[in-house]
Formats: sequence, structure tokens, C-alpha cells
Amino acid sequence: MGSNFMGGLCNQAEAIHRETVNKILDLSDGAVTEEDIEELIMSTQFTDEEMLNLYMYFKDLDQVGDKKLTNNEFLQFPFLRFCPLKPLLFHAFMLKEDKEFPEFAHLEGKEEKKEIKKEEKKTEEGKKKEKKKKDKDKDKESQENEDGEEAAEEEKNVEKLVEAQRVKDSELPQCKARYIGFKEFARYISVFNRKTPIDLKIKFYFRLFDTDGDQKITRRDLNQVIALVGGTELNEEQRYTIVDNIMNECSQGKAYVDHNDFQKVLFTTSLENRCKIDLTSYHKS
Repeated sequence: MGSNFMGGLCNQAEAIHRETVNKILDLSDGAVTEEDIEELIMSTQFTDEEMLNLYMYFKDLDQVGDKKLTNNEFLQFPFLRFCPLKPLLFHAFMLKEDKEFPEFAHLEGKEEKKEIKKEEKKTEEGKKKEKKKKDKDKDKESQENEDGEEAAEEEKNVEKLVEAQRVKDSELPQCKARYIGFKEFARYISVFNRKTPIDLKIKFYFRLFDTDGDQKITRRDLNQVIALVGGTELNEEQRYTIVDNIMNECSQGKAYVDHNDFQKVLFTTSLENRCKIDLTSYHKS
């Protein structure tokens, strides 16, 4: 009797899980696979219901409908949109550079490499088509006698403009556009999962407070954070008093707070209860 009851519960749980996975697959329209969803549920420790709600938030944020978010679209996530520390989240989430933060890294993923190869192939094919077109145009030009000199001169002017634009483009910073797919979105947001280990939450908060990324939290860093949190309610003297208190408590006599100092202080707090968001329900933004 007991084994039948437990077996029935397991079958019911599996049926609910399958239903949730299928809902996400339908919503994603090919953007994620069943294997992706299963891996994300295991690695992020979100429940089936939370993962489904997270995808619905992702779909809301994807205003263009291309199944990926810009960094700014990502920061419009309802739980982050009005965060007073929002200006610092770019650095904390490593939105500009992920390689130093492996827990949330995705730059060297296989999918991205595939996309890069596809783009390279498209570029190469485009160059070949352009060359073929130019050769064809030149052949056609050589066969035309009427207004030949004028056409040749015009072609030279066009080529000069194109070459000038190429030189101009080569001087631009070689910045690679970054987009966030659902897999990256779920991994980023998992730092706010109540089940995520506290050491990962501490790493995230250290990055948030270390505003210049020098692996130290200085008075300047703290002053910037407190100014964002306190806003106009705190004057300069009040901010400096708070900074002094934090430094006296955390820095162990140094001119900065390192990761070990930061960790010791946060381990004594209920950070796992503070650094969390509730995804058990979905509210359209």
C-alpha cells in the first residue's frame, strides 16, 4: 500500500515536470532544448514552476522577439529595475566581461563558438558575392563604349568612398555585441535563488561593492555604494560616518576591505534570506 502511494506521487510529480518542460519548450519556440531546461533546473536549483515563470519574464523582456536580451533589457527585469544599485549591476554581473567570473561565465560556450563560425562563414560568402558582382560590373563596363570615361570616373569615386569608409570603420573600437539568451539569463538570476550557496552570493556582492574591479573595497567604493543607496537623504558627512563605521568593523586595520574580510562579515548575516527573489508567481510587467 505504502509503495503504491509513493509510486503514485512520483508519477504525479514526473507528469507535472513533463508538463512544465513542454510549456517552456512551446514558449521558447526552439530557443532552448529539453536538455537545456533539464540542465538549468539542476544547475540553478530553480523549481519547475520557478523556471517556467522565469521564462515568461524573459519573454516579456524580449521586446523584439529575437529570443535574446541586450544588457539593458536584462536590467529591466522587474526585480532589478528599481534596485538603487542598478548602475553597479553591469560590473557585478560581468555583463561586459565574463571570463573572470566562471560561475556565471558563458563567453567560451560551444553555442557562441558555433554562432561565431556561422557569422564568419556569412561574411566570407558575402565577400565572394561582392567580388563576383564587382568583376561582373567591370566586364560590363569594359563592353560599354558610350559614356565610358564618365562611368569609369564615377566608379573610381565610389571606390574611393568605400575605401574611405573601410578605413574609418577600422579605426572604431572592436567591440563585440553581447546578448543574453535564456540560459545565461537563468544562470545570472540564480544568484538570487534562496538555494544558491552563500559563498556564490558573497562573491556577487563583493563584485557589486568593488566598483572599480581592483579586488579591494576602498572608502571610495563604499562612498559610491552608500550614495546610491541613501540618495539625497544622506549628506556627505553622514556618508563618511557610515564609511568610517564599516571600515572600522571590516578592514582589520587596513585601508581597504579584501574578500576574506568581506566574507567573514557576511557569513554572520542572514544573506541567504536577503539576497533572494520570489519566482513562485509571475506578474506581467
